[in-house]
Amino acid sequence: MFTERPIGRRDFLKLGLVLPVALYSLKYSQLLESLGRPSGRPSLPEFIKTVENGNPDQIVGVYSYRTLANKVVQQPPEDPAFVSPDPLVITQFRLATSNNVIGFLGHREGVGREFLPLINDEFILVVYGDGRQGPYKPAEQHLYQALKPNSPESDFIDLKTGIRETVAEVYNKMYGGPHHVTFQTCIAKDGNPIWGRYFLIASPYLFEGKPVMLPRPV
Repeated sequence: MFTERPIGRRDFLKLGLVLPVALYSLKYSQLLESLGRPSGRPSLPEFIKTVENGNPDQIVGVYSYRTLANKVVQQPPEDPAFVSPDPLVITQFRLATSNNVIGFLGHREGVGREFLPLINDEFILVVYGDGRQGPYKPAEQHLYQALKPNSPESDFIDLKTGIRETVAEVYNKMYGGPHHVTFQTCIAKDGNPIWGRYFLIASPYLFEGKPVMLPRPV
């Protein structure tokens, strides 16, 4: 369905990402400085300072240079349907982690509407509690109509292909397969705020076959 993206030196230079100085001469901090401050939004180092908590295993934020600079919270273990009531906060979908997938949920009237233009970003950074970041490339977007929007067992119509799919088939497509990130929000239509579902899939940048992890900027 999608492919992981190998990364080379040209990609790192283009995206402002860099391996340790032992591999490349340009320093990460210099590249960040050259990118400058996104208009009206915090720089990456500024954003990391607002969300980091020292936990290297916890995702605490999502950042992109065009679209997102948002805090991430985790679902309570007993509530797989929980989505943060704060419209600017992204919720990590706990169930997806069992498939080695990172799932992010957002309300359509809040941060979820920012998931749509993410497809135009060069890269997305998943920020961890110790300030490290995993870079991902927006790869695919999928739109579905829910035939019974209020039912958790609703079938869906793929708006691109017209094919009817069960909820299990949609889930396996969006949250199965190789490691990736999936952003999910609702589609509003005909006065129904949960008429459909929107998904954006972002694939990891790889170096020597492994997902890249970038150090905390200093």
